[in-house]
This record gives sequence, C-alpha cells and structure tokens, in this order.
Amino acid sequence: MALTCQSNPLPLDQEIPHGYIQGIEHKLISRIVFGTLNLHKSESPNALLDQVFASGCNAFDCAAIYGGGKSEELLGDWISLRKINHEDVFVVTKGGCGGEETGWAPNLNTAFLEESIKGSLKRLNLDVVDLFMLHRDDVSVPINQIVDTMNDFIKRGFAKTWGVSNWDLNRLDAAIAYATSTQQTAPVCDSLQMSLATPSRPVWPGTTYMDTDRESWYTVSKGVSVFAYEALAKGFLTGSWGAESSETAPADAKETEGRRRNLEEAYITPANVERRDRAMQMATEKGVAMGDIAIAYLLAKPVGPFVLIGTSSPEHWCANIKASALKLNSADIMWLESGIATKHKERALHCLELESPERSPKRTKHQHFPTPATLFTALPASAEVTETVEQGRASLQALADGCDDRLMVLIGPCSVHDPKAAIEYAQWLKPLADQYRNELIVVMRVYFEKPRTTVGWKGLMSDPDLDGGCDMAKGIKLARALLMDVSEMGLLAGTEFLAPNTCDYISDLVSYGAIGARTTESQCHREMASRLGMPVGFKNGTSGDVQVAADAITAAKAPGKFLGSDLEGLPAVLETEGNPGSHLILRGGKTGTNFDAESVAAAHATMKESARIVVDCSHGNSSKKHKNQPIVAADIATQIRAGNQSIMGVMIESNLVEGNQGLKPGKTDLSTLVYGQSVTDACIDLADSEASLKILAEAVQARRCL
Repeated sequence: MALTCQSNPLPLDQEIPHGYIQGIEHKLISRIVFGTLNLHKSESPNALLDQVFASGCNAFDCAAIYGGGKSEELLGDWISLRKINHEDVFVVTKGGCGGEETGWAPNLNTAFLEESIKGSLKRLNLDVVDLFMLHRDDVSVPINQIVDTMNDFIKRGFAKTWGVSNWDLNRLDAAIAYATSTQQTAPVCDSLQMSLATPSRPVWPGTTYMDTDRESWYTVSKGVSVFAYEALAKGFLTGSWGAESSETAPADAKETEGRRRNLEEAYITPANVERRDRAMQMATEKGVAMGDIAIAYLLAKPVGPFVLIGTSSPEHWCANIKASALKLNSADIMWLESGIATKHKERALHCLELESPERSPKRTKHQHFPTPATLFTALPASAEVTETVEQGRASLQALADGCDDRLMVLIGPCSVHDPKAAIEYAQWLKPLADQYRNELIVVMRVYFEKPRTTVGWKGLMSDPDLDGGCDMAKGIKLARALLMDVSEMGLLAGTEFLAPNTCDYISDLVSYGAIGARTTESQCHREMASRLGMPVGFKNGTSGDVQVAADAITAAKAPGKFLGSDLEGLPAVLETEGNPGSHLILRGGKTGTNFDAESVAAAHATMKESARIVVDCSHGNSSKKHKNQPIVAADIATQIRAGNQSIMGVMIESNLVEGNQGLKPGKTDLSTLVYGQSVTDACIDLADSEASLKILAEAVQARRCL
C-alpha cells in the first residue's frame, strides 16, 4: 500500500536496488536497510521513518538491545500509526545477546531466546517478524540445539525464517548441514562487518568481518544472504577521522579512549588508507561524497549484500542513500581495492568487435585453425568471468546433488545466429535472473552447434556468416567472445557440446552442458562429458528411450582414460575422474511426450541413483510446436507445487521474436531475415518466457511451504 505521510519527505531522484532472501516467499526487499540502532535518539522518529519509507527502503533492522527496546517500540508505533501493511515492509530483529551491563555477552539459552523474541514482537506490535537473527554466537551451545530452537520459533509463528550475526563459518556450515540432514530451515543470512576498509582484526569482541577468503564462501548455492554493517567503517570512509586527519575515531561522552583506540587499530592500516584515498579520488571525479562511493562499492559487490545504514536524522539518511544512484562496475571495484588502473575503461562487446561487415569468401581448401591455447591468449577470461562461471557451476552441482531446492531454467534461442541479437536477449534476461535468484538458477541457452538429421545450417561455430562459407576459425572466436560477453553481464551460460574437438575452445566459459539425443549413445561424447567441469545432461534418445541416457550417465560418471588433444592441439591421453553432475534430460521422442508426472516418475525409477531430471519443454515434449512450451512449463510447475523433488530444471527455447524463419546458407538473402527470430527451431517470445519464469518461481515458493 502507499504511505500517506504525515511529514514532508525530502525529494529524491534515485531508486534503491532490491533483492530477495530465501524463505521470505518472494517479498522484494530493499538492499539498503535502515538500521534502528539510534532511532531512539532522533528528535522526530516518525518523520525519519517517513523519509526512509518514502525513499524506497522497506527493510528495517532492529534488536532487542537497541535503546533498551525503545527503538523497536518506535518502529512498531510508526507501523501502527501509518497503517503500514506488514507485507509492504521487511522487519528484522535480533536476540541472543545481553545488554551493555553484560558486555554484550551472548546468551543462546532457549528460554532467554523465547523471552527475547516475544518481547520484540510485543514492542513491534507484530504477530511475526520476517527474520529473527542471533546477535552473537556462543560456541559452547550445541548447533543442534540452536537449529531446533529456531525452527520451533518458525513453527510457532514467531518468525518466518532465521539467520545469524557474527558467526564463524565453521559454525555456519555445521548449522546448514544439521538443518539439511533433519529437513529443517537452515540460517538464510549472515550479518557481519563489511566495508571497503577491511579490519585488521574483529573490531569488537565476538564479532566477525568480511575478507577475501570469507567472501568466496557465499556462493549462491549456500542460500545465505549477507547483511553488511559498519559500511562506512565508523566514519573512516567518510574522511572524518583516520591517518591523514587531525580527528580521532568517534566517541561520545559514554565512550572511552579504549574504544577510540580499538577503532583506530582495527581500521587504520596502510592498505585501508590507500583504499580510502582512492575512494576520495573517485568521489571527486564523480562529484559525490566519499561515503557515497563506500556504499556504492558494497552494493556492487558480487555477494549482493544488504547494506545497513543507521542514523537519527532524515538529512543524514538522504545523504547516504544517494549512493544508490551510483553504478560501479567490476573494474571500479578492482581499482578501489587494489589500485589497478582500469577503472574508467568502458567494456566493449567482444563478439561485436570480432564481427566484420565483409563476408568471408567460401573456402574449398584447408583453413588455418587456432589451437585452444592460442584462442585463450587472444580472448582470455577475466577473473570476474571465471568467478561467475565457477559460482554457477557450484550452484548447479549442488542442484544436481539435491542440496539446493531451486530450479534451473535453461532459456534462450534455439541457436545463436546473430551475436547482436543474442546480447540484446541477455540484457533482457539478466534482470529476471536477478529477480528470481532465490527460486531459479537462470542459465542462458547459448547454442553454437546444431546437429542435423540430414543437411542444413550447422550453427554459428561452423558457418558464422550464414552463407555456406564455413569460416570456422571466425566462428570459434565469435562463440568464445559471445560467452565472455554473457558472463561479464553476470549471467550463466549453457550450451550443447556437439563436436568433441571444439569443446576445449569454450568449455571454460560454460556453467551447464548438454549432450543431444543424437549423440547420447556416442562413446566419445560420453568421454567428453566425463571430463567437463560442469554438470552435464544427457537427453533421452530420439526414439524416447531413457535407458540409453541412463547408460551414458553411468559411463560419464566413471573415471577413465582416452585419446584426445591437449590445449596445444597435440595428441594426448586424457584422464578423467568422471562427472558427478551427469543427469537425465527428458525431451520426448517418437513415442510421444515424457514430461507428465507419470513419465517423470518412471524415468526417476529407471535412473535409480542418478535420479535428478531436467525436462526439455521443446522438441518432442512440445510436439515441435513452440506455443506448447509454456503449457509444458506450467505442467512442470504443477508437479513442483505438488512436492516433486526429482525435477532439477527445465529447458525453454525463447527469443526476441516468436516463431522461426527459413535459412538456406548461400541462397537466402540475409537482408530479409527478421531480427531476433530463430533460423532453426521455433521459439516463444519474451512475454511468454517471462510468464513461464514467473510460474516456475512461484511453484518453487509453494513447494517450500509444504
């Protein structure tokens, strides 16, 4: 509902980014979170909260100990006074920590925690909080006791889900493992100190902080969101104190010289001073405050933290959230962190740089062809791209292992024939991938090789100019370049591996692989899949036979040795440990469709230990009618809503323009081709694609409520 303000909020011209947290049933949450630590110190709490809400922030972070409970009371009174619907706000509160008189000592006694959450609910005037976090950890309390207690609170309706603050990763891993083994809700968030200035040690006793090693733990498959507090390092990143400032660390009348010294010892390091200086330089160049850069830095980090900002002043709030208008890229992040001077270089699209307006002449003689190593040198994957691919693979492997309850959706053109249109499609898909990241693992279908029953265009990799010229050297470069472009957007890419001698050119940029129905029986394709570093799906045969895929999966999972080529193109004996992510893709066949619940159950029984299944909504399952794909997707959604756990993903053929058009290489006038429409199998359009993503995401949410 819209807020009817009783005060006059200051005008704002930026939009706060939003995200999702696992277990909050699709509630869109602002990634700038208002921290209520000092709300009780505000001269006009209601005016401040009006300003916060009017700015687009709907997330509020509380704790039983903030202001001795007064901050919770003020927020609860405001929600009641303004008649805010609870579904329009996201309320977090924390317990399990004593007050100042105890030195903020943890207390995870079950009775104390119950008293804490009940007291918070009473002060907030709420029946349930969205998220209840444990403020501190006490390692003497067994993990099972904590997880059981938190899940008891969820069952009794005190909280929708739970998380932790200032926990060691070993304890977090143990909590996730125990919750998973007992089919309970695991912690969905971790709150810790995180800023551009990395502390040399925990700033306060019993707290934790983000560093490079810890950051790599928060893969999407963990399902743990980050809440970042001390985003400005207690003013160090605003320039109000520090090594070059005459000011000392902040302290009020109640704070001691020891507190000042504690902050200075933790934050004033040579590396942090250099980072702060670079932030000041960037702020000057962009015409903003240094604090804006510090907050924008966090919002741009790959872990996607929810950034806590606390204040007692509407003016101070507005000044801080100006950062949401700044869009820092990975090069900016790298420069702020390390000083590597690439921060202002605009990223060009690799695939469009390679395309030439002149068509390659047809060739009848042997072409010179680069080795994979040569192409890697010409088109090296950046650290950002590698991280995207590796995190995607980890998430999909967790899905294949049954350790992630999301659904993979491999969606995109049947085959790429126009890199420019593929980029436009990726730009359309990325926001949806972000929107549904807690329910779906969205992977863009980026297919370059087309198996043909007889003859026809064999794909961008074989014939990039669509004219029969078959400039494969150009095609392989375009394929790699396009995958780099897609990955640099933060999208995962999936492809079908058709020719074993081309996979090494692009496989390092692919998070999901497929083996087609015509090649599932092939020994060399099974061997190829066994050494790919990503989950690979095998389609059932064109006849509809599932057993042939089951045999292929058994072969691909097994270790072995076989003859192939190394990255220098030289013959080599390749050794593989097997691919544990191998699984079945149901695509229908000559015997009919196999996406229905009965067929899925039969396939699950056939697969035995390899019982994770992806359903192809196209091909035999759509009877080769693209308009049937949303119908198949809706049927899969119904099965998931009913609790199906064997389906790990779906495949959808989608493009900018629905349908398809004919292409005869060397004969079709390419100027007549419709931009964004498939030249191979017919695809659904963007509207149907978005609707399918939505119903699949809602199905995952519904299954979580069973």
